[in-house]
This record gives sequence, structure tokens and C-alpha cells, in this order.
Amino acid sequence: MFRRLDNSNHIVRCNFNINILQLGKDNQKGETKKILLISGSIHEVTVRQIQKARERGFPVFNLSDEAKFVNEYLDTETGREFIENLIEKFREHRLVAIEATSGREAMEKSRKYAADHGISDEDARMRVTGMLGKMACKIIEKVNIDILAVFGGDTLMEIIKSMRAAGVRPLHEIEPGTVISDLIGGKYPIQIVSKSGGLGTEDIVRNIVYYFNE
Repeated sequence: MFRRLDNSNHIVRCNFNINILQLGKDNQKGETKKILLISGSIHEVTVRQIQKARERGFPVFNLSDEAKFVNEYLDTETGREFIENLIEKFREHRLVAIEATSGREAMEKSRKYAADHGISDEDARMRVTGMLGKMACKIIEKVNIDILAVFGGDTLMEIIKSMRAAGVRPLHEIEPGTVISDLIGGKYPIQIVSKSGGLGTEDIVRNIVYYFNE
């Protein structure tokens, strides 16, 4: 997602157009942190990471095809129940996740749904990332989320836009390629943890939780 300039602690833009400022050193730990994880990546590495998180007992909510492709989904009774059920999990868990897909079979099913409804591949991609951005805002408005973790560059870009932020200010890495950043401007004072789909160790979700809570 990011690359360093030679012998510099600056980060330059690579895959999306957001403001990147000088790399910082701040790290604040303390009380238990609530973490919302949103994964829009379809990369097999990310799929395995989310599956590992599920095996470790973290709640993972999978988007239905209606959630992915029906723009008014969050205004429906089903959409409202989805958000409320997810929020309820924060009563017992430090991290709750939303994933766009659970694997190849689910991806093929979604592609067929989109094709059957006349939705192009590009429009489908935009609808999914757009819905994830709307969900992030909706949840953050209802729960005191401390950390927003985002897997996938396109998803991060859409969430930054949904939050009306100017970009992110990277601080440092939890592990190579997994970056902690402050959100610049926007409606929500929240820290971001982000990575590209193909990066990170299999237990990256647990590592994120431990970083902020242990």
C-alpha cells in the first residue's frame, strides 16, 4: 500500500490518492480498545486471515449479495438488523469484523448475482466498497470505536471518502505492511490500521488486538 523513499521516513502515495504526511512515532496504549475490522479484499491471503480470526472466536459478519449490491440495503429492516446484531457483539468482544467475501465459492456466487442483475464488474466493485464505507460510518456513529482496521486499498480509500477525511497520517507498523495511522480531518477522531490484501501474517487479526490491548 505504501512504499518508503530511499533513506527517508516519508511515505509516498502508491495505489490511491490520499494525503500522506511524515511518519510519526506516537503509540498510545491504555484501556481496552474496541476495534472494528472491515475487509474488502478478495485476496486469498486476506481470506485466510479472516478465517483464522473466526477460528480464534472473533465475530465475523459476512456481507450477503443484497448487502453488497442493493444501494438501499441499510434502509431495509434486514440492513438495520445486520448493524444492530454486529453492534451487540461489542458487548463481549474487543474486535468485530465484516468481510466482503469468505472465499472463491462465495465470490463466484456474488459474480453471478451481479451479472443476473445487470451489474458490471466495475459497478459491483464500487457498490461493495461503497457499502463497506457506509457501514463503517453507521457503526462508528453508534459505538465508541477506538480503532478501525481496514484490509484492502480500495476499501480504505472509500472509507476515507465516506468519513469526509482528507487522508491518513501514518505513525508506524504493527508488522511489515500493516500500518497504524491517524485520520486527517473528517467527522470521526479515530485511528486507522490498514494493509493491502496480500500482506500480513496469518494471525494478523489477533496481532492487531494484542497490540492495542495487551
